[in-house]
Amino acid sequence: MRVHVIGGGVIGMMTARALALAGVEVVLLERTHLAAEASWAGGGIMSPLYPWRHPSAVDVMARQSQALYPQLVQALLASTGIDPEWQPGGMFMFAVDDVAAAQDWARRVDVELQLLSAEELQQRLPAGPHAAAALFMPGLAHVRNPRLLAALAADLRRLAVVIEEGSEVVDFQQSQGRVQALLLADGRRLSVETVVACAGAWTGRLLARAQQNIAIHPVHGEMLCYAPGTAPAPASILMHDAHYLIPRRDGHLLIGSTVALRDFDKSTTTAARQQLMQIAGRLWPALAGQSPTWHWAGLRPGSAQGIPVVAESPVRGLWVHAGHFRNGLILAPASTRLLVEQLLAQTCSLPPQPYAWPDPASSPSS
Repeated sequence: MRVHVIGGGVIGMMTARALALAGVEVVLLERTHLAAEASWAGGGIMSPLYPWRHPSAVDVMARQSQALYPQLVQALLASTGIDPEWQPGGMFMFAVDDVAAAQDWARRVDVELQLLSAEELQQRLPAGPHAAAALFMPGLAHVRNPRLLAALAADLRRLAVVIEEGSEVVDFQQSQGRVQALLLADGRRLSVETVVACAGAWTGRLLARAQQNIAIHPVHGEMLCYAPGTAPAPASILMHDAHYLIPRRDGHLLIGSTVALRDFDKSTTTAARQQLMQIAGRLWPALAGQSPTWHWAGLRPGSAQGIPVVAESPVRGLWVHAGHFRNGLILAPASTRLLVEQLLAQTCSLPPQPYAWPDPASSPSS
């Protein structure tokens, strides 16, 4: 069996890796180069922000992925020598206005969640912001996504996956309702048996070339990074109003992120830089007045309620694995497992229905 995977982000690379480990011959097509888009641009928090506010389909998939990640990063380190820096440390959440709902969720899914008073918060995070209370999720980790992506790329080469960077798919050829070939921008025609579209924010535009409409669209987001030594780093992630500070192992501090609809424009803005610098100073007062070293933007694959599509399209042989919105990194292991189980006709570890090809009436969510 041969499978062509379109897209070289975390979803595409994990899909290609899982298929190769299952004995499938895999060709990975990437229009630019591996790990160039949202997977690289994100923060790597190993949980949806405020997980109790998400649909069950996202929450369940995220929790399965959380259980899979430690073994995955250990396997990648062993096989490639690249450490993805999976780092536990927990997360403080300030100014949460639905504490009861959060506590109910934590009890229901058996996740430790602590409600800290101002005094307890001061003891645990003396250099942090002043707050009347905070929630703390001690079991939460983060991963250094550029290193995770580098490890995945190295492992794909070890597994003899054919990687074709600079190979943009511009059209599909079909016969009797089944995909037959891919047409590339360089003029090549590739005969195919099975295709998995993992094109992130570009998936909707890509599938339109196969006459299939799917509500996956780009959602612009900007982030900042402060160089090591700018300020002492906290041991945990800090979050307020869906903005966060992530401490890397080497002292880098990431601040994210904005949300905007700007089509496929990836440029950064002065307004977002100023907004994120203000957020940095509120979350970690030692950063007030400091200048970030890096500022970048990425495009998330927005979808209806943030639930990814992990299913075969109406065109037989053309599968879709996309639409993870802000949660591609955390959902990737469980989402990939579900895709491969369905494609290889295996027993599914999650019910496939919530991730099925969407009803035409569904609408995108930002």
